[in-house]
Amino acid sequence: MSIHFGNWEWGGLSLALSGYKVNFLVRPHENKRTDRLFNHIREKKRIKVIPLTRLKEGIKVLKRNEILAILADENLEQTMKAKLFSQRL
Repeated sequence: MSIHFGNWEWGGLSLALSGYKVNFLVRPHENKRTDRLFNHIREKKRIKVIPLTRLKEGIKVLKRNEILAILADENLEQTMKAKLFSQRL
């Protein structure tokens, strides 16, 4: 598990090129052309793309001891505010 920091695209690519089985659980981009482009690049580099709607497939990936990165950002307008170490997030 990792915080939302850094570039997961490069991290996934690095792991895939090192021989690991990498899977991205993704929420589609609002822009369909961008979505197709990103997924094409991912798949070309041996990263399997799993739509967020197929969460059970993500669980199967973990049971096979493969890497699963969850790239499903939420809209910040619709999130609940929380505290961590007495600080408002």
